[in-house]
Amino acid sequence: MNEILFLRFVIFIALGTLFTIPGLAQKEKLIGVDKDGEFHVSSPIRVGDRIVEKGMYQIYRVDINTTPFIVIRKVAMTYFGKTMGSMKRGDEVVRLKCTIQRVNEQNKKSQILLNQNIANDRIAVQVWFRHESSKCILPGNVF
Repeated sequence: MNEILFLRFVIFIALGTLFTIPGLAQKEKLIGVDKDGEFHVSSPIRVGDRIVEKGMYQIYRVDINTTPFIVIRKVAMTYFGKTMGSMKRGDEVVRLKCTIQRVNEQNKKSQILLNQNIANDRIAVQVWFRHESSKCILPGNVF
């Protein structure tokens, strides 16, 4: 009787572990974006088919012929003042077509949602812009 109970317990633990491993493999993280659309990346992230390296960037959404795009530009400090306000806009790093999905509430903050897959790649999945009632879903999010 004890062997059967022990065997059931082992099978229960094994099945529980099996179902929780995929959940542990994918971790979500939010990157905060300030009111000017600027954010900092501390380690490389994948946005679509491009890699955004470590540094400061600006993100915004543009509509070209009614098609929404996410644009990420490099930002560099000019060092002319002691404030963070003196930034120099650099070249465009990413221009990616996205899908707009409506949400129930207006977003309070601009944020970028990242997923981390099994290979430890950080992949941008969604972007929320403050004061908008929508989110931008990015393509190419294969895990």
